[in-house]
Amino acid sequence: MVVLYNLFLLLFSFISFPFILYKLLKRPGVKERLGFLPPLPNRAIWVHAVSVGEVGASEPLIREIKQKYPSKPIVLSTTTETGRKVAEKNLKKWVERMFYFPLDYPWVIFRVFCGWRPSIIILMETEIWPNLITFSHFFGIPVILANGRLSYPAYRRYRMGKVLLKPFLKKINLFLVQTEKDKNLFLSLGADPQKIKVVGNTKFDRLIKGEIKEIPLPPDSSYPVICAGSTHPGEEEVVLHAFSKVKKEFPSARLILVPRHPERKREVEELLKKEGINYILRSEVKEKLWESDVLLVDTVGELYSFYSSAHLAILGGTFVPVGGHNPLEPLSLKVPVFYGPYIFNFEEIFSIIEGKGAIKVGKENLPETLLSWIRDKRRLEEEGRKGYALLEEYKGAVKRHLEEIEKICAGLLAG
Repeated sequence: MVVLYNLFLLLFSFISFPFILYKLLKRPGVKERLGFLPPLPNRAIWVHAVSVGEVGASEPLIREIKQKYPSKPIVLSTTTETGRKVAEKNLKKWVERMFYFPLDYPWVIFRVFCGWRPSIIILMETEIWPNLITFSHFFGIPVILANGRLSYPAYRRYRMGKVLLKPFLKKINLFLVQTEKDKNLFLSLGADPQKIKVVGNTKFDRLIKGEIKEIPLPPDSSYPVICAGSTHPGEEEVVLHAFSKVKKEFPSARLILVPRHPERKREVEELLKKEGINYILRSEVKEKLWESDVLLVDTVGELYSFYSSAHLAILGGTFVPVGGHNPLEPLSLKVPVFYGPYIFNFEEIFSIIEGKGAIKVGKENLPETLLSWIRDKRRLEEEGRKGYALLEEYKGAVKRHLEEIEKICAGLLAG
């Protein structure tokens, strides 16, 4: 099946060559993406996290491994530039090297393994790369899918190529998945039932303690402070409309607006100017953050810190069909989360936290819903405490991950 996959890959690459070349040259790390990796420690654990969300899921697992096996080198690859930046900020002291993930062409992956042999490969969440898996199997390197999940859109895409996909799934040594739903979806695609374990979501263990960067706190008189995190095009308008309604009743209100992609700051600035809202860019100030109604965060790696400054959070990616982002980040700081209808990336998590720190709301009634909670500060704070208590109850996924990895890789972890 790897031959058919590579024939399809070559055909697709031939047809799309100008676009692929443009994307490749535009992105950083061209050499690494072509398999020319920097010097890497031999027999290291290779963790791959495609972007910001997967990097976040990998953090507690990497730390747990490193704390138990401090002499074992760990290297981390990412695909996106934003994922790399977040990894550099949060994981630099835990991993020996970072690099961009090589393209899954056979000659690229072969070049990687000719120059370097990891002892274990851990792919985060839904990263199934046939050539990487095939060559790993050939060289006797265990491949583990950690914090595994399958959203329904991803499942439908994989199902269309089920015949091609099944042989590669059989070569994966261990699936550590989040839920029974994920287990059943992987099984229906052809994964070996003996290799699948339901161990929970590592993001439930990502309670941020001692990792919040010091930033000037808003004045006590500023109420409410609203943090809209990881917003996408079409969501800033919704948030600003709701904030303007809140501002009329609570003149001291402040909004922290954090677009998912900081490079969109000019677009968001134009919107703020059009609405006549005064704002400050985070990249231009260090101390006087709260002198405008809106703080527009155009930096990377500070979202947790700003969540910790807020009385409530609005979760981006849920008011447009993106599928949502990790709602556990604000809950881990006792900050209640308001989210929209598009949650297909985290359906299982939302089914657990809804009504326990997380409030579902439509964009049309977002202003009224926010105001009904803001008017009762004690109720709002209690909702945040409920969410935090729930996370405490669900902790332990990282420990279960490592226990299962140790069962098949004990010697490789120690060596």
